[in-house]
Amino acid sequence: MPLIRSYTRQISAPGDQGFEKISGAELGGATSRALGQFGSAVSGIAKRIEKRQEQQELSDTTTKMAQANNALASDLQNVVKTTTPGDRKPFEAYNKRVDESLANIGNDLSSRNAKNYHALNSERIKGHLVRSSVQHQSESAGIKAVTDYTNSINAYSSTVLSDPSSLDLQKQLHREGVDQLILSGQIPTSKGHELKAQGDRRISKNAVRGWIRLNPDFAKEKLKSGEFDEDLGGEAKIQMFAEADQAIRGKEIEAERRRKEDERVKRAKQTETQNKFVSSMSEGSLTSKDILESNLDPFGSGSKEQFLRLIQAKGGGAAGPPKTSSRVFTNLFNRIHLNPEDPNAIRDENDLNAFVGKGLSFPDMQKLRKEIQGFGTVAGADEKALKTNFLTIAKSALVKGDTLSGIKDPVGDEQLQKFLGVYLDEYNRLRKEGKSAQELLNPTSKDYLGHMLEPFRRSPQQIMKDIASGFTRKTPEQIETERQAQPEKPVRKQGESSVEFLERLNTFNATSGKSGN
Repeated sequence: MPLIRSYTRQISAPGDQGFEKISGAELGGATSRALGQFGSAVSGIAKRIEKRQEQQELSDTTTKMAQANNALASDLQNVVKTTTPGDRKPFEAYNKRVDESLANIGNDLSSRNAKNYHALNSERIKGHLVRSSVQHQSESAGIKAVTDYTNSINAYSSTVLSDPSSLDLQKQLHREGVDQLILSGQIPTSKGHELKAQGDRRISKNAVRGWIRLNPDFAKEKLKSGEFDEDLGGEAKIQMFAEADQAIRGKEIEAERRRKEDERVKRAKQTETQNKFVSSMSEGSLTSKDILESNLDPFGSGSKEQFLRLIQAKGGGAAGPPKTSSRVFTNLFNRIHLNPEDPNAIRDENDLNAFVGKGLSFPDMQKLRKEIQGFGTVAGADEKALKTNFLTIAKSALVKGDTLSGIKDPVGDEQLQKFLGVYLDEYNRLRKEGKSAQELLNPTSKDYLGHMLEPFRRSPQQIMKDIASGFTRKTPEQIETERQAQPEKPVRKQGESSVEFLERLNTFNATSGKSGN
């Protein structure tokens, strides 16, 4: 078994280690010196911190002042742009905002340097902005003064233009207004004299214009009298004379325009009456009293005198009602479609009245009147051109006859007149149904009326036969005798189409042996 030894620890105080011993007095002095050095260090740090705070505050103040300066400058420009000239209140409110804005920056400042910087530069910024504000107020007041004067002179000029007799009053009001501008210091005296002269000239010119509006001849007499010489001067007076002469010419032109318009309205109403009379005459219901009490002129074209004669011709005496001659009808139809500049052209439907009883019946006169009246517009002129071309084709087919030899058909005029009677009725009927002139008269159209020519076109053999047999034109008496001895030719029935009528006409010609004659 191992042997366990007992252990005894020995502890003893250390001996002298060789350190110098310090007395209590010496220890107290060292402590005081250490504390002093520490206090100096703390004091230095505090000063550095305070200086740093001053620097930071000064920097912040500088930045805030710069920003405030910029914002207030922009604010002033906005006030200038939005303020009505002469209104001081927005500028007063702005100056108050300047004080408040700059004062707020200095409220919390603690450092002397920052306070000094704020105080100095606040006054600089405020002084500049206030001076700018005052300047803009002055400019605004000047603008208002100019605006007020301009409005005033415009009002005086406008008044005298409407009432030229108030010239002296308007000039007096104008001059007193300029005097007030001078007294208030808004304009210098020299400028006031200049404005008075300019205003007097402008007001006087408008007074003359006012007289020109009322009576240009009277205005010229006032100019000649020298009444406006002092205010107007030579150049302006010449201008006013020219304006008066222009107004006189304009007055004459307007009078002529009104005369023509009155004449046009009168003519339109008379044409309406004439058309009504022609229709009533055809029906036998027109009386002399109707004519005498109408709006027609007593004499001349389309007058009461003409229609009284037409009533007389309507009776026809022993010969009966007026009948149409194919030559007369086709000649009149051709003249209607001549160029309006042609001296033989018929442009007035009342020119047809003279032919009633002289180869023109009342129903055919109605047809020709409608033909003329349809050409009174731009669209009517276009329609006339189409009709004229169509008439040329019809004349070539029916009157010339043999297109190869150029031999004229002896009865071509009669054939043309028969064709035109049927064609005009059909054309007018289809136009009322909505068909256009282009659709009815254009050879490329499916509704082209050229097919109506065929029943009236005579063959070359028929034409040559008549010429070889010594064909002579029959007198009206001979034609009437033959008509009574032969079956009555068919007439178009009410509501019957052109195709149906042409079929009946062809059947009649075939059975009567006339073959288009």
